Amino acid sequence: MRFTKFGKTLLMSAISAGVILGITSCVQSYTVGYLYVTGTNNSASSNNGVISGFKIDHNRGALVPINGLPIGSGGANPGRAVLLTGGQFLYVLNRGANSTGTSNCTQADPCTGANITQFAIGGNGVLSAQETFFTQGINPTRLISDTSGNFLYVLDEIAPDNTTCSLALGTGVTSCGDITAFKIAANTGRLTLVVNAQVTSASGQPLPYFPVPANPIDFVLSSSYILTVSGTPATGDSVFPYTYSSVNGQLTVNQNSAQPLNIAQATSIVSAGGFVYVLDNEGTLVTTGATGQILPFSIGTKGALQQ
Repeated sequence: MRFTKFGKTLLMSAISAGVILGITSCVQSYTVGYLYVTGTNNSASSNNGVISGFKIDHNRGALVPINGLPIGSGGANPGRAVLLTGGQFLYVLNRGANSTGTSNCTQADPCTGANITQFAIGGNGVLSAQETFFTQGINPTRLISDTSGNFLYVLDEIAPDNTTCSLALGTGVTSCGDITAFKIAANTGRLTLVVNAQVTSASGQPLPYFPVPANPIDFVLSSSYILTVSGTPATGDSVFPYTYSSVNGQLTVNQNSAQPLNIAQATSIVSAGGFVYVLDNEGTLVTTGATGQILPFSIGTKGALQQ
């Protein structure tokens, strides 16, 4: 059996092989960590997701397949995965499939069967499926956790109720995406929904999600903000900040308008070293002939990006 469309790779680095893995060796040959890769079964009759795994050799970095893997990812077309700090639980975002069986999901042809599948990491890196959870919106695409491993966030392309978009994003906003937030139980890894304490629906009930501008592309947790890049080539891309609380995982609106980035085709946003980097697939500020650029930003007041 072959596997194609390999997605996000995850590296679990052991702090101490003797303590974390319980391995001792007089010849200094042991596993220092594990590498997990999500992919899709390339069978013409199936788009089910799979997870492969490898032991990382201490001496040469060689990859050795983990016995018992690959296993099913818990759904179709796995797109992202998160390994919590400490390496006890792994969460895989299965995007599901549209009417044609692919993950090219739109509002007109949304994906069905999307979920988050939790796996426990056992001895020798073996994975065992635990529970399955679901986001509040439609077409989930991105999955991140905070550095403490206490909260998990999922970016949905389409909010479940467009009438609530203006409540968080300002008067006149009629369509939006959303972020679904979860609290992670320390002992079991079980996910419980974090409701929106700031925004309530017309009926007075807290929203079970956090609206973001329409056509969300990617998001990142950096410092005390969650930053979501949204837009299309026709409208241009912008970034919208939520203030993040490490105490309860709550996201709070600190401004009602998104910040234009003056680019037209952002594909991802990452955080490193106190800075935020946006990958623009159609860069205009680079040497003639180049087709993209990486834009660095620092984070200013209320999550505003500064070049």
